[in-house]
Amino acid sequence: MKKILLVLITLLALTSCKSAAKYATPFETGGKTYNVALLPWKTDTMDFTTKYRWTMTQAIKDACKQAETVKFAWSAYPVNGGDVPLLEGIDTEKLWIRKQYGRYVPNIDDVLKILSKTDADCALLYDMSADNGGPVNEGSSYSRSDYIRLYLVDAKSGKMTIKFIRTDFRRGKAFGSAKKITLLTLSEWLFPTPVESVEPEAAK
Repeated sequence: MKKILLVLITLLALTSCKSAAKYATPFETGGKTYNVALLPWKTDTMDFTTKYRWTMTQAIKDACKQAETVKFAWSAYPVNGGDVPLLEGIDTEKLWIRKQYGRYVPNIDDVLKILSKTDADCALLYDMSADNGGPVNEGSSYSRSDYIRLYLVDAKSGKMTIKFIRTDFRRGKAFGSAKKITLLTLSEWLFPTPVESVEPEAAK
């Protein structure tokens, strides 16, 4: 019985390690600080900015603070308690392109034009769906979940790093989810996982 319990505990520990966030903070960048710019997000909720601007901007601010070598340098939205310059005059309609099945992706050309007017090393663009669940006390299940999809665009190469996470805005889970996905995406951008090359088999 003890052996079975030991095996179960070991399996649970391994599962926890696999599901843990794949980043370590502070980011070791050799002393270099990277500037990030938050560009207008895409949402399916009309009053999203009014309801969740504070949640999102504070989560990004917190993620940058934890990373230490990443600075929240520019924002398309006011950031409470932070001296972050506002990016104004952005044409949101042109910033996002509608793709197949109604999915939106950033217009890279427009993103790079915006970044060229700043000292940002990358842009953060969030595609989000919120308030899909019922009232907090309802306790009912629902088929559609809230989510956050983050597109990070490199200011020099235009290359995108993309991450996705499910969350629940109405039940207060979005702050933690937004912070986590921001750190994960920044980490992957700064420290990309090397792709192992596969040697072709010798011709027989």
